[in-house]
Amino acid sequence: MTAARVDVEVVSVPTGHLIGGRRVGGDAGFEVRSPIDWERKLAELPEAGEAEVDAAVDAARGAFPDWAALGPEGRAPYLLRLAAGVERRAAEIAQVETVDNGSLLEAMRERVIPRGGMNFRFFAEYAVSRLAESPRTLHGGERNTVRHDPAGVVAVSTPWNAPFMLATWRVGPALAAGNTVVLKPPEWAPLTCSLLGDLADEAGLPPGVLNIVHGGPETGAMLTGHAGVDRIAFTGSPATARTVGAAAAAELTPVSFELGGKGSGGLYYPPTLFADVPAGADILREEVFGPVLTLQTFEDDEEAIALSESTDYGLAAMIFTGDESRAGRLSRRISAGTIWVNCFYVRDLETPFGGTKHSGIGREGGRHSFDFYCDVKTVCERTAAFAATGTGGGS
Repeated sequence: MTAARVDVEVVSVPTGHLIGGRRVGGDAGFEVRSPIDWERKLAELPEAGEAEVDAAVDAARGAFPDWAALGPEGRAPYLLRLAAGVERRAAEIAQVETVDNGSLLEAMRERVIPRGGMNFRFFAEYAVSRLAESPRTLHGGERNTVRHDPAGVVAVSTPWNAPFMLATWRVGPALAAGNTVVLKPPEWAPLTCSLLGDLADEAGLPPGVLNIVHGGPETGAMLTGHAGVDRIAFTGSPATARTVGAAAAAELTPVSFELGGKGSGGLYYPPTLFADVPAGADILREEVFGPVLTLQTFEDDEEAIALSESTDYGLAAMIFTGDESRAGRLSRRISAGTIWVNCFYVRDLETPFGGTKHSGIGREGGRHSFDFYCDVKTVCERTAAFAATGTGGGS
């Protein structure tokens, strides 16, 4: 299968892998169909095998030294141009994402896709102006400096429910930190991630800095288990995360997992409310991608906390109350990575985001992202020795 392009909602979308700045086809392929109309075939994409995954990782490894050497100030113009490209083409990207994964067009156009541009802009500017820490002088006169050095090649695997935005949430800080990236889009909705390669090219990113390989679980396993990968950022199900984690453990590769939560979303199912659901039922404990809610009542705070803790997930929780002290008590006791009080999905890119229990490992956002995508190094110098030996270099 040769690399080609298809028109999706009058938007030209590349269908090949992006490896070392070139669109590449492959032998095997898979169909992409719209959940709005399953009879509608949107595209056929090549499925990456071992050769393509190796080539993508090699391209990322080859591009890494020069990209890392640019420093935050040298990388920022590329990423700011990439952010501007997302903002300029947000309506087109939203159109493609809507037919590819079934999301609401208005939500994609007005909120979700623009957030992709914000991700690139925020992390580029953060790396320039706020990542470097002031040295600390110790009691003995030594000077301690903390450095955030890029880690190397980052593998990013993104899910189908918001593939473009969630890809930028990982790719943005990884590139800003000085890493190069191999991105695997979701096979169910890969088209907007493929468009991201066009935007990177328009922004002038050097070849190999961002690579994209398409495919299903086998492709993902090849990438996340690759010995040439230095970090793995995965968003998806706990079941797949266990497989990814086992492969990463074999190479001692650090991972950041954002996994399933107990929430609702999606389309093409009538809005449904379940009441009087027996304790322990799957619908109370497992993630539901659809407009489906369960209703449970409680007599007091202790019972409410027990109900909230009856699931293995802990990505986010919401508390609605007019009592501020009660909100504080419940927030301290509920196990979740984020707790919204009298609001929902208010996101601050500075604050950590991630889940407890089976909803993930690690946190990203602001400095937390750079702590993961960098090798954090402490340099401790006895500066008095410099004065004794001179500054022209010593033994």
